[in-house]
Amino acid sequence: MIIGPRRSGKTTLLKQRYPELRYATLDDLDHLEWAKRDPKGFIGNLSSQAIIDESQRLPILTVALKYAIDNENARFLMTGSSTLGLLDAAADTLAGRIEILSLPIACRGENGGQAKHSITEGRLDFKKLMGASRLLTDAVTYGQFPEVLEQESEELKKQVLKNYRNTYFTRDLIQLSNIENLDGLMAIFQHLASSLGSHLEVSNFAREAGISFPTTKKYLNALQQAQLTFKL
Repeated sequence: MIIGPRRSGKTTLLKQRYPELRYATLDDLDHLEWAKRDPKGFIGNLSSQAIIDESQRLPILTVALKYAIDNENARFLMTGSSTLGLLDAAADTLAGRIEILSLPIACRGENGGQAKHSITEGRLDFKKLMGASRLLTDAVTYGQFPEVLEQESEELKKQVLKNYRNTYFTRDLIQLSNIENLDGLMAIFQHLASSLGSHLEVSNFAREAGISFPTTKKYLNALQQAQLTFKL
């Protein structure tokens, strides 16, 4: 199972590496409804080797996966936007049968290709150092989602990020984490954006967002589980 934030390239990676495998996504409402009504039939229809996308949407599906793995020698590649929901409900059912890999967003400079110098031995001239500094500013401003990196203008980058905020960040995260207060979540989001790299004081986040300390911790933990934030 490959986990990572939405749009980090999980589906693209698996489809390109294993084009011969059957593919199903639980983002497709027809697939999701079928899997809910008949998990065993849904898995059986995929054959003994397949890719299942966005598997965190239906944790109960892992029971059918376990049966197919144990009794039919089946093997599956799965993706999930996070461990939210899926492993909380299904960790025991796939114990010893699942390997979890993480695919984060791109590293800074990764879209420029392989490094052409050694960190310990090479020396960069001033011009290249200044160029790297500008890349850092872009990385902090726009992030490292592959889809954003591919855009040619700042306006297009902003549009992709706006769409991401309005879909995954507000819709999926609320659904997966049982978050009731959208205004509180957006307030946390705004405070995070304005305090990148600073010392984490949960009480400050709670005060700035106007929500309780326990709720703030819940929202911050949800963001970390979804790999949209990390503690340094």
